[in-house]
Amino acid sequence: MEKIDLTYLNQMSDGDKNLIIELTQIYKTQIPEFINQLQQAYNTKNWEKLAAIAHKAKSSVSIVGLNKLATSLKTLELDAKKAINTENYQNIITNFKETTLASINELEDAIKNKL
Repeated sequence: MEKIDLTYLNQMSDGDKNLIIELTQIYKTQIPEFINQLQQAYNTKNWEKLAAIAHKAKSSVSIVGLNKLATSLKTLELDAKKAINTENYQNIITNFKETTLASINELEDAIKNKL
């Protein structure tokens, strides 16, 4: 499973640990919402909504260095806009859920260790 990489976040914040902690707190609140919204859009076959949520989630995971996941979300976004390759959507959503929930634990450990 992909691990977080805080390089971009450190660069973007000029190493301001308080800002990094604030941004990671936002990330931690967004992720459960994204998981629920992605799954709900998938369950109702609302591909347009699925594409929009994947687009938003892509930005969040990119900030914490989950670049492979961001690429998967980009694929989901583009495919869902065209309603193609629908058989792959659930796997991407499941991977998103597993990877991001693990990343929250990684972020909490990083914060405890002063990043």
